[in-house]
Amino acid sequence: MPFMPTKEAKIRYRTRAIPLLVVMIGLHFGVHWVFDTKHPTGALGVGLALLPPLSLVVLGGLIVQFLNADRDEVQMAYRRHAVAWATGGLLAVALVWNGLGVYGFASEVAPGMALPVFVGFLLVAGIALKRQYQ
Repeated sequence: MPFMPTKEAKIRYRTRAIPLLVVMIGLHFGVHWVFDTKHPTGALGVGLALLPPLSLVVLGGLIVQFLNADRDEVQMAYRRHAVAWATGGLLAVALVWNGLGVYGFASEVAPGMALPVFVGFLLVAGIALKRQYQ
C-alpha cells in the first residue's frame, strides 16, 4: 500500500517531532514576548526573528525523512514523487501570492502557513499518485 511507513519509522518520527513541536510553540511565544517587551534590533533581532521559521524547516525535514523511511524502493519512489509535487505546489502558491501582494491584492501571510500548505499539497499529490499507479 503506497504511503504507509513502517512502525519503526512512525515511532522514530514521533520521538523527534513531538519534542520539536513543543520547542516550536515555545519559540513562537518566546520570540513574540521578547519583541513585545524588549524590542531587539540589529543582529540579535534578526536572529530571534529567524528562529520560528527555521524550526519549521527542521520539521519539514523530519516529515520528508518520515515519508522516505522505508526499504521498499517503489514506496520511496511514490513518496519522493509526492514530495516533488508538493514542493512545486508550495512554490507556485508562494509566487502567486507574492505577485498579488506586490500590487496590493493580497495581504501578508505568516511564515508558519508554509508547512500546512506543503502538507496539503502532499496529501493531494499522494492521493493523485495512488490513483495514477493503481
